[in-house]
Amino acid sequence: MTTHTPGPWWTEKCPSSPDMNVWVIYDANDEPVADIPNDAKNNKAKAHLIAAAPNMLAALKMSLAHGSHSKEATEVIRAAIAKAEGG
Repeated sequence: MTTHTPGPWWTEKCPSSPDMNVWVIYDANDEPVADIPNDAKNNKAKAHLIAAAPNMLAALKMSLAHGSHSKEATEVIRAAIAKAEGG
């Protein structure tokens, strides 16, 4: 299992290049986690999705631990958790 920088994460347009469409994702300590380069399509949407990843992982784990799901849904949840954790 790999570990990631704990959330919450947040995102904003790169402050050092505001005229470009570069988005930066930051951790809870305001340290950069990742950036979406200027040449990517839908930069803002991608940045927000990446920033939401720690929250989504926590929600999936909570859902698996406390929810009642079909076999298929449980498999999808477990696969998503494994992918997020590098498995």
